[in-house]
Amino acid sequence: MLKTIKILFASLVLSALPLAVSVAVEVTEDNFDEQYKRYLDLYADEKGNEDAFLKQSQLLKDYYRKQNNPSSYYTICMNEALYDTEHDKPYTAIQKVNDMLEEMEAEEFDGYYMIHLALGTVFESRGNKRMAQQYYQQAIDETEGNEKARMSIYSRMAYLLMFTDPNKAEYWNEKIKTSSLSYPPYHQTYLFISSCIKFAVNNKSGFYANYEEYQNYHLDHKELDSYGMKTIEIMKMALDGQTKEALQELALGNTDINVIGRHDMRIIIYRMTGNHTAALDEWERRTESVDSLNSDMLFNNLNEINAATGIAQIQADASKRREMFFIILLSIAAVGIVLMGYWIVVHRRMSNNLKEKTEQLRSALAMAEEGDKMKTEFIRSVSHEIRTPLNAINGFNDLLNTPGLELPEEERADLLNRIKENVQAITDIVDEMLHIADKESNEYPKTDSIYCNQTLSAILYKYRSQVSSSIELNYTSDVINRFSIKTNKEAVTKILDQLIQNAIKFTQKGFINMHCEESHDHKLLRISVTDTGKGVAPDQQDKIFESFYKVDSFQQGIGLGLTVSAKIAHKLGGELTLDKNYTTGARFVLSLPIE
Repeated sequence: MLKTIKILFASLVLSALPLAVSVAVEVTEDNFDEQYKRYLDLYADEKGNEDAFLKQSQLLKDYYRKQNNPSSYYTICMNEALYDTEHDKPYTAIQKVNDMLEEMEAEEFDGYYMIHLALGTVFESRGNKRMAQQYYQQAIDETEGNEKARMSIYSRMAYLLMFTDPNKAEYWNEKIKTSSLSYPPYHQTYLFISSCIKFAVNNKSGFYANYEEYQNYHLDHKELDSYGMKTIEIMKMALDGQTKEALQELALGNTDINVIGRHDMRIIIYRMTGNHTAALDEWERRTESVDSLNSDMLFNNLNEINAATGIAQIQADASKRREMFFIILLSIAAVGIVLMGYWIVVHRRMSNNLKEKTEQLRSALAMAEEGDKMKTEFIRSVSHEIRTPLNAINGFNDLLNTPGLELPEEERADLLNRIKENVQAITDIVDEMLHIADKESNEYPKTDSIYCNQTLSAILYKYRSQVSSSIELNYTSDVINRFSIKTNKEAVTKILDQLIQNAIKFTQKGFINMHCEESHDHKLLRISVTDTGKGVAPDQQDKIFESFYKVDSFQQGIGLGLTVSAKIAHKLGGELTLDKNYTTGARFVLSLPIE
């Protein structure tokens, strides 16, 4: 009742004004620019003076009807629907779109792309990207040859996808790049969306270039508003490492994007910082926001429909029945949209979880298979290594205990010595396995300060008694005697022992040389063990660090020495490598960090 009185009062006041005032508000060719600017100002008014906007909109529609300009007339009609969408009145917007459709059909005006554009905007505002994308695509299909009309649709499509599907968004955005240069507001939108896309894919250099171009474009076109500026500033904060401040600004809601877009920005920021748990939580909040928006749409629609039903009941019972029928249809459609959106989200989440679990199971199965394979290989290798000395021990023992066989004392002593050597070989294999089991699980605290020249030369020269006179043991160094590093002495000794023993095993003559030097950047100490032995064939060079792999299957050992040594080097923060460029023998290089 109060609303009716206000409208009546306004009508009385207008009728009491002089004719000149009526002419002043009527849109004419002479005052068109001024009246159109007022219309745009009312559309953008954040306070939302709806009555004033609708009156000004009607004046423009009347003007375009007199000018016989249906295209501009329906553009204003579409803007009214968009205005209702932006002011959280989706039901009213859909009603106006339906009225537009009826008018277009009555006068056979082919402007249906406006219908689809408006519907796409309604669904976009409620977070239903799939339906919005479908309607925008229909609008694009219906505007072939009308490049200016397509620019706005391309922008809407790019804006819709810029955070969730940046590759497709860039495809649509680039379609307006050239033509938008003739329309500053469109080019401003192009630069804004381009910045958002670069932000979404964490392309810092591209974003900063866009940011600078956006700033310069504003300086050159001062007539533009500040659309997108606040959002771009928040993105720049995040890319500059000020993620906490960026999230705080987003929480204030003072941006040019809607609530769903702000959720998307938070998800991207959390992914940038590697906080995937927070990103997942934000995605769930985003889903809840979409559900809430669609629920609000349903309840707002019902409220609007109920009000319309009350008016219709006063007017006619027949109208009431039609509107109630429309209520039921719209309610079912709204509920269907909500349920469909919820089903899509839940199905996608379940699908992702299933995919993740499947990958985990595959990985676990592969690890189990690899573990089983390594266990089998370990048993085979150890069995082979132990069998040889056991067979020798049995043979020598049988010979010594053969009845009636008299052996000279010298031969008997030789057989006993060989039995002792083979027993020691078995003991060494067992010790090596125990060492592997112990050292692979251990950590190596870097608490020892070792003087490199003194420690390394001592490790090398303790093997003097184990090499023949045809092999020279040499230690060379490019570091001063008081040079030291912080590491684990036991671990370094174990690695170098393995390298020296391998060199002795495969070198018949020539030299075994250990060399110590710093890397060019002084961050690493490099210790190389070089020999003139048989070397490593090119087809074997990539395999020698694999478990149980042996260059010479006839040589003693179970093929784990280099594998364990490489793992120990990794635990020390360094690495053990083979110098593939050295071909005279073999050269292994141990690199350790200098702290």
